[in-house]
Amino acid sequence: MTNLPKPPLWVWLAVLLTALASLGSLSFRYRVEQKNKAVGIAVEVAAVKEAGKSALIWLSEAMLQVRQSGATAVVLTEETIQDLVQQGALSLRISGAEANQYALDISTLKRVQAGLKARYGDRNLKPFVEWFWVSESEAKIVFRGDPETILETPVGLNPQDAQIARDTGLQIVARHSFQPGMSEDQIDQTLSASQALGTRWILPMGDVALGAGIQRRAVVREMQRLGLGYLTPEFAKIAGDAALAQELQPNVVRLHAIQSAETVRMTKSEYVDRYGLAFRERNMRFLLVRPLEAVFENPLFDSVRAVKAEIEREGGVVRDPRPFEDPKIPTWVRILIGVGAAVVFFWTAATFLGSLGAPSWMSNIAIGIGLPLCVLAGSDTVKLFSAMLIGVTFPVFAYVALLSRTVVRPGLDFVLTSLTSVTGGLAIAGTLSNLSTMIKTEQVMGVKLIHFLPVLVVAVLILSRQVRLKDWMRTPIRWGTALVALIGLAALFLMLARTGNDSPAAVSSWELKFRSLLDTFMYARPRTKEFLIGHPLMVLGLCWLARLQRKGGGQESAHGWALALLAAGAIGQTSMVNTLCHLHTPIDISLARIGIGWVLGGILGLVGWGAFQALILRTSRGHGGG
Repeated sequence: MTNLPKPPLWVWLAVLLTALASLGSLSFRYRVEQKNKAVGIAVEVAAVKEAGKSALIWLSEAMLQVRQSGATAVVLTEETIQDLVQQGALSLRISGAEANQYALDISTLKRVQAGLKARYGDRNLKPFVEWFWVSESEAKIVFRGDPETILETPVGLNPQDAQIARDTGLQIVARHSFQPGMSEDQIDQTLSASQALGTRWILPMGDVALGAGIQRRAVVREMQRLGLGYLTPEFAKIAGDAALAQELQPNVVRLHAIQSAETVRMTKSEYVDRYGLAFRERNMRFLLVRPLEAVFENPLFDSVRAVKAEIEREGGVVRDPRPFEDPKIPTWVRILIGVGAAVVFFWTAATFLGSLGAPSWMSNIAIGIGLPLCVLAGSDTVKLFSAMLIGVTFPVFAYVALLSRTVVRPGLDFVLTSLTSVTGGLAIAGTLSNLSTMIKTEQVMGVKLIHFLPVLVVAVLILSRQVRLKDWMRTPIRWGTALVALIGLAALFLMLARTGNDSPAAVSSWELKFRSLLDTFMYARPRTKEFLIGHPLMVLGLCWLARLQRKGGGQESAHGWALALLAAGAIGQTSMVNTLCHLHTPIDISLARIGIGWVLGGILGLVGWGAFQALILRTSRGHGGG
């Protein structure tokens, strides 16, 4: 078994420096988050029209009612020539290769004309459209080509709907589709026309955002000139959305929506909880509310009221939202974090590699690469790599320090190890907290690596204390050992697949109900990996080791199982670091989630230890067990 040196005082001072500097950095972010509690509630104009029809009231009255219910904005989607035909604003006659459209009023003709010019441009439109003709009673457009192509041409927002929204005091959120081949002038015309109708926000439409690819420069320039804000929808996979949001900050607000197909399966509590958690735990400041049809008597108005009440219950204020400010963390604070982390990395890397008997050149390379990365944590160039290295370093250091102690004190060891591990997460958040990470246009790199590499390193470290690794690698594989290893790897793989909000692994219905129950009764829902797996296993391992230490030697098998539990407990330590990697989550919620999980996990571990002693250890006394 390899003995590990105790960390000297100067290393612990570096840990303390990192923790204090990180907390100082996060105080800037906390102030910004607490200052911005305004939440906008948006509804789609189609839903408002449907609500008006059901209540037998005019659209203006329906708009007023939805405003009084709590909505702050209405979403207007650009119409097409096909929409005008369906509304009766245009009559269409197809004759051979020609399609003739007769506008019923001059304003409709102007919309069609502007839409065609914005989409195709004057030069491209001349051979396509034969002529425009206007009289006092009729406007006529004759064109040649595929009617379907013309019918799909966007003609901008509905002016009447926009006027009613403005009169009602609702902000206008415009949705424009991506049109391949649009020139900068055409993009300018589209956005300028939208802004002239009162548009305040742009929300992407379809699978590709307006401004994707080579159009982005023109869209960004025009939106900035017009003072338009951008709404980036959560969880949506829209091409060009992330790039637009990155370039348009600080005029970006994140939006959460529930799809109509989801609402039909939801209860009222599930529905309002989803919006409430989006605001409270993921900093959503715009909520697109779709009516809960199967629950409410007046689905749209009642849904808006329910969401508004939930936001106010969670401490928010329903009004026109505003983007987050940049925390503007001083550079010298980030430098302090990097310097402290560099010292911890230097000692940890040297100690770990030395304990494995690694050649000196390997240690020199690792330290030569890692040390500058930690020191440069405040640099924009390498900060993502620095954060990843810091996130791996601190849980490993925490275990090196734990295993170096000659006397096991379960309570004290659990506290010190956890605080040391959490310092790594604080350092990541303190280094990377900025406007980009708060609106999730920039994220921590290597989150899964941060989560699981320390677990593997700790397992190797603990194994090296039991056997000589070189000799162990030469021994034949036993079926029992192989089975345990396979089970462990499968468990790690499942946890890896389920890590993250966009996890591809399915979440069972019972787990969703369990999570909802935790959300209902707790200030912040703790992570399952922490309070049900990692922390209890660590407490069990520590208590077992302390018991074995009191009883003396001669129990190698029991000692090995206790160390195995301790190694599995690293899952909880790295999960705490991972929680702080979710930089779009308010920092107070992340810290509360960690604290609640830590306390619950510790209690469950003590309960489990009591049951373990009663059911296992006592029954094994007669057989010489530990």
